[in-house]
Amino acid sequence: MKKIGIYDSGCGGFTVVKKLLDQGLKSSILYFGDALNNPWGNKTEAELKNILLNIAKVFEEKGVTHVLTGCNTTVSLFKDSLSNIFNKPVITLFDNTIKHYNHNSYSILSTENSSKNRLFSNFLNSNGVLKTQEIPCPQLANLIENNKINDAGILLNKYLKEAIYDNIILGCTHYPLLLNKIKTSKQVINPANYIDISFSLSSTSSTKIEFITTGNKDLFKQQISQYLNLSNYIINKESIDLNIKQSSSSVLTV
Repeated sequence: MKKIGIYDSGCGGFTVVKKLLDQGLKSSILYFGDALNNPWGNKTEAELKNILLNIAKVFEEKGVTHVLTGCNTTVSLFKDSLSNIFNKPVITLFDNTIKHYNHNSYSILSTENSSKNRLFSNFLNSNGVLKTQEIPCPQLANLIENNKINDAGILLNKYLKEAIYDNIILGCTHYPLLLNKIKTSKQVINPANYIDISFSLSSTSSTKIEFITTGNKDLFKQQISQYLNLSNYIINKESIDLNIKQSSSSVLTV
C-alpha cells in the first residue's frame, strides 16, 4: 500500500494536500511541516539538505513509499537529487504539468532561493516561454506561517504590483493561502492546481492523514482547520491526538 509523504517549511504544503483531497485521493498521507525552521527560502543549500535528511529519516520510520514536495524552494536547490536524499520516488509540482502553462509570458512570485535559481523561468523556458519575470518575496511565507494574515496580504499585493505580465504564478505553496486577500485584475495561477496524482492512484477505501510539526502544535492545529477544513472530506473520523514525539516535534493524527 502506498503512503505519501508531503513536506514543507510549515503550512504552505496544505495547498498541495487540499488539491489531492479535492481530486478524491484515497490514501495514507504523512505531512511534515518544519515550522520551527521557517522560512526555508533564504537558507543555504547545506542548511536545507540537513533539514531534508532529517525529514527523510522520519519518512523512513513512518513507512512512506512516495514523497510529494510541498516546497518549491527545495526543488530549486535539489531538483536532481531529491530522490537520493529521500531514497524513494519524489514527485514535484513540475512533473507532467508543463502542458498547463500556455501563455507567452509570466511573472513569478517566489522565495529568494527559487527566484535566484530561476526555478520557474527555467521550467517555462524549456517549453518555449521566453518572457518571464522573477519577483523574490522576502518575509512573505514567514508572515503567513506566523498567522499574520493581514500583514501578509498587504505585502503580497505590494509584490503583485511589481508584475509586468498579465499571468502571475504564485511560486511558493504558502502564497495561495492568501487568495482571498489578492487585489489584482491579472490572472493568478496556483501551480498546485496542476498536480498530476496518477502516481498515487487510490489504494485504500478511506483517507488517513498524519501531521507532524516542529513548531507550535496549537497554531499548527489551528492552521489545519483554517486552511484544510477536513470536515469537507470523507476521511477517518478520529479524534485529533496531540503527542510530543520529541522536544522539537509535535504529532497530530487525523
